[in-house]
Amino acid sequence: MTEAARVLQCVQLSYESLTVKKVQKSVWQENINKKILELNTKKSLLSKYKDDSESVKGKDLKDARRIMRSYGLILDIPKDLQKVISNLSDRIIIYGDKINKHEKRKLFRRENAKFELYRGRFYRDLSDKNETLNDVPAEEIKNTWSKMWELDTGEADEDLLDEYVLEYKGTKDESICFPTLDEFMEIIKWLPCWKAAGPDRIFNFFIKKMTTIHNDLYKVIKTICLDNEQPEEWFFRGITHLIPKGIAQSGKDFRPITCMSNLYKLTTKCVTAVMQIMVEERKLISDNQMDTMRKVLGAKEQMLTNIMLNKANNFGLKTAWIDVKKAFDSVTHKYLIKCIERLGLPDWITKFMKLITSKWNLDIRSNNRTILNKKVQRGILQGDGLFSSSLRSMYRPTK
Repeated sequence: MTEAARVLQCVQLSYESLTVKKVQKSVWQENINKKILELNTKKSLLSKYKDDSESVKGKDLKDARRIMRSYGLILDIPKDLQKVISNLSDRIIIYGDKINKHEKRKLFRRENAKFELYRGRFYRDLSDKNETLNDVPAEEIKNTWSKMWELDTGEADEDLLDEYVLEYKGTKDESICFPTLDEFMEIIKWLPCWKAAGPDRIFNFFIKKMTTIHNDLYKVIKTICLDNEQPEEWFFRGITHLIPKGIAQSGKDFRPITCMSNLYKLTTKCVTAVMQIMVEERKLISDNQMDTMRKVLGAKEQMLTNIMLNKANNFGLKTAWIDVKKAFDSVTHKYLIKCIERLGLPDWITKFMKLITSKWNLDIRSNNRTILNKKVQRGILQGDGLFSSSLRSMYRPTK
């Protein structure tokens, strides 16, 4: 996997060096500011002569006469003097308007782009609340997040699993049903091109375009999954950015966003594809869990279903919301693996999940600085499709 990553990094660096063009910054604004300064100097000199002609002598007087001659007028004629001063004032206003219009257009384009790409930030900026920088001490943040994803001292009784986990009763399928090369190509085809990259800084765009290594990359990923071959440590390392929730006042007022390597995500997508097919074929997830099923707009369909049921019962139904608190951070790896084993999935999936959960390592960053290196001993990474599917398969439908 390291060799494949180095090839992709070389391609990415070569592409950037060939396509990035050095754009020379225009100096038109500086030139206009110089013109405004020059016009103000001329205007102030002529205004001084108009107010008190006796005070302008020597070089200043010569400069004043030269300014008037450039307009074909005479300094000693008050009417000509006022005409030049008015002309200079108008030119200063015109040049100033050019700069003001440029700043307004630049702000307009910036706001338009923000509305299209970062709509949430756009509406936040419309509010009267002033943004404040995160001034929580790094040591306090470090102390808070060093306790995250830690194992508890006590171990849960494994007999309790029978009460909460549905065990698959059919014949366990031991067949190796890893995606074919064509299916692997289809997975690559739908990768988001510019998704945030992990520590290797490889974007999916280059993984998609480097078709010559797809066959070798498929073999490497297949070996990792089926033969439980252990990649290098960088493969399991992620970068966790701590984003303030509103105005941060303590280390708890942050939410983590973790960026794993795109090669890691590609590997887990292959396993997720197999797992999703098996879960759907065996109906291991209840149809009522709409938000956990593929090709279903869970929130909208669930809302429409609720409206129809409520209408059929003359709007007399009551609703209770059940929330799994901190599920992503609190579930233990031992419990997760135990649940996967009971679903009757192929052994290679279980072994692969055991491998990666034992190797997860995060560089936690705040204000673009790494403040902590943390090993994940419990919980799963939010946004990891493989483990999100695994977590959903644990939920027992409420009847």
